[in-house]
Amino acid sequence: TSANPFKGNFDGRDEETGKIYEIRGLYLKTTSRYGGFFAALQGATVKNLKLNNSYFESSVTGIADFGGLAGLAKATKIDTVYSDAIIVGSGQAVAGMVAKLYGGSQMTNCWFAGSMTNTKTSDMRSGGLVGSVTDKAGNVITNCLNTGVVNASKASGAEIRVGGLVGHVAGSGGLEMKN
Repeated sequence: TSANPFKGNFDGRDEETGKIYEIRGLYLKTTSRYGGFFAALQGATVKNLKLNNSYFESSVTGIADFGGLAGLAKATKIDTVYSDAIIVGSGQAVAGMVAKLYGGSQMTNCWFAGSMTNTKTSDMRSGGLVGSVTDKAGNVITNCLNTGVVNASKASGAEIRVGGLVGHVAGSGGLEMKN
């Protein structure tokens, strides 16, 4: 949860062989406000991770942040993460990797090749990599791509923000994208 975020270092590379471990066939269905492989990350480092053939679903509607890797990432470094997971949520921010990114977070060498669906039809932010960047400076995404599918529906007269990489950036200068 955001009250108890992961603050450590997660490195999925085997020190002896150099191989990156993969997590395969993970099924996660949650009713928490923040959800994903990690519900929330703060000051953490997550690197060398593959999430293959997995399914993540959140049944929370309204103000909820749900991503395949994390619902929330604050002041966090994410490097060399791949996912072909299926992500289904109905929250304010839903994404293939991180629903809400802020606090000077960095994503490098990340690839989403799965399917992300946000079933909320108003006031939502969804993206293949990131749903929403919520502060005005210091967040960087470098050498990341989305080859997956982003699905969202809009109710008549509703406002939604959807992007292949990032759904929404609050304010100007909140995100620098490289390569």
